[in-house]
Amino acid sequence: MPRADSNGYVIPDANNLVAFSEVIQAMEAGDLTSASEIAAAYRYRIFQYIDRGDHNAMDLLLEEKSPIQRGWGLFVFRMEHANNLIVEAPHPVSDQNTPRVALDLYRALDARALLVAGAHRDANNDGSADVSHSPGSIFLIVHNALVNNAQSAPGAVVVFQVHGFDSSKHPRYPDIVIGYNRNAPEPMIAQVIAIKDALTAIGLSVGLCDGKSWEDLCGTKDILASVPNGFAIHLELNEAVRADDTVFIQALTQAFDSTIP
Repeated sequence: MPRADSNGYVIPDANNLVAFSEVIQAMEAGDLTSASEIAAAYRYRIFQYIDRGDHNAMDLLLEEKSPIQRGWGLFVFRMEHANNLIVEAPHPVSDQNTPRVALDLYRALDARALLVAGAHRDANNDGSADVSHSPGSIFLIVHNALVNNAQSAPGAVVVFQVHGFDSSKHPRYPDIVIGYNRNAPEPMIAQVIAIKDALTAIGLSVGLCDGKSWEDLCGTKDILASVPNGFAIHLELNEAVRADDTVFIQALTQAFDSTIP
């Protein structure tokens, strides 16, 4: 992936954004032929894969050249999913191990999709590679398309964003900080509380973003937090949780209820 200060992230233009929106719509409709033809023009390819981690078939949309030439991201779509859930890793290089944690969540929760950004958030010095804050990314196009398409499926759309922080720069912070929309419907707030309780029960310290605490890690300016008729959960994990996420995944899985109204 393009590293920090490399200027290796290619900023997509309007035509690129439209094309990838069409790719996602075709994939969601099961028209992989049309999707592949459009994606190929940008050196992206689609292939079906059986994940040995959960034995479910999925479609992968990824850049075909290595090293990565554009840095637009890797996108995984589960063909048969139990939950109306999307898992995202917006900062895969700067937030070390977050792609692996996101993959583990995707598998454990039988999620609808997994989105991993394709470049360091500071790859370009103009901030354009930071998909959590840049309004013109392929990542955001895929996010919006999936969220919109998921509206017709049973259950509210839930987006889990996996981020990481350096505990040495945040002394006396808990192991995990959870950001969320405090004005969300009560059942969704209850889900966040259930997640906090499950994580606390296994010995992890958890901070909820209440408007007064941990505000620098709450993702309040994250454009990916926009989930109409749904809910985004912003997870900030310290390096210890990211290094070994076994108990974290187990606890979160037990707490997650796929029947959120």
